[in-house]
Amino acid sequence: MNVPIPWTTELLRVLSQDLFVSAGRLDIAGSLPAPGVDGALDAQATAAVFGTTLFADVTDDFRPFIQIGIQSVQSELTIVNASPHIRDHIKDKENTGFLVIGNEIDLSDQTSFRTALDCELEDEFSDSMLNAELIHWFGPHVFVRGGLITDLRAEGVGAVAGGGVAW
Repeated sequence: MNVPIPWTTELLRVLSQDLFVSAGRLDIAGSLPAPGVDGALDAQATAAVFGTTLFADVTDDFRPFIQIGIQSVQSELTIVNASPHIRDHIKDKENTGFLVIGNEIDLSDQTSFRTALDCELEDEFSDSMLNAELIHWFGPHVFVRGGLITDLRAEGVGAVAGGGVAW
C-alpha cells in the first residue's frame, strides 16, 4: 500500500514522496535434496515492511529514488531426517533498517521499468540484492509487478512478483 505525500514549497516540487507498508509470507516444504538422505524440510518466513520512498522527478518519464525504512522478519525452519532420526527446529526474529537506491522509467502511461539495489546494511555489502522489474497499473490505484532478482555476486537468480493498492 502506498500513500503519496505532497510537498508544500515550490523548491521541493521536483521531489515526490510516498509512505508504504507491505507484508509477505513464504512457505517451502519438500524432501531434502541429498543422495542417501531420507528427510524433509519445512520453512516459513513472514515479513512486514514500513518505509518511505523519495523520488527525484527529473523528467516526466524518469525518476531516481531512494527508499528507507524498517523491516521485521520472522522465520521458522524444521529439518527432519528419518535415518538416523534427527529433528532440528530453528526460530528467528529480526528487525532491521533498509536502504534501496534505484530508478523508474515510464515505458507507457500504464507500465514502468524499475531497477533497484537493495543495500545490505547488516553484513557484507556484496550480499546486497539487485532487481529489475516491470510495474503495470490497472487504473490509478491498482498495480502488479514482476521481474528478476540476484545478489551482487550473482550466486543465485530468482523471480519476484507482487501487486498492491496505492492512493
